[in-house]
Amino acid sequence: MSLSILWKGLKHLLKEQQDMLPGWTTVGEKITQLTPSLGIAANTAATIVVLACSRMGLPVSTTHTLVGAILGVGLASVDRSVTRDIFGGWLITVPIAAIMSAVLYMIAIAVLG
Repeated sequence: MSLSILWKGLKHLLKEQQDMLPGWTTVGEKITQLTPSLGIAANTAATIVVLACSRMGLPVSTTHTLVGAILGVGLASVDRSVTRDIFGGWLITVPIAAIMSAVLYMIAIAVLG
């Protein structure tokens, strides 16, 4: 099997995944226009960071890591309004998740004893 056929199949698979997950359109197209070489560089960097953090026992979000890597490879041509929305979402989701988990924990303790 030739490398060209594998590459076309991979591109088709990724396109299907992109259609199923609209958020990845933001990551792959709206932050910065990814080319195959930029995508490989971003994925490699994200993989190294996730593996290193996992090895050290640190909690890490693969999605946040990949978005950071994409921001890194496209630093010169990043759409600032999209990145502002992403960072704003990150700033909001962490405290909201913390508050929700605390409330759910208190409810579980009250119900289950």
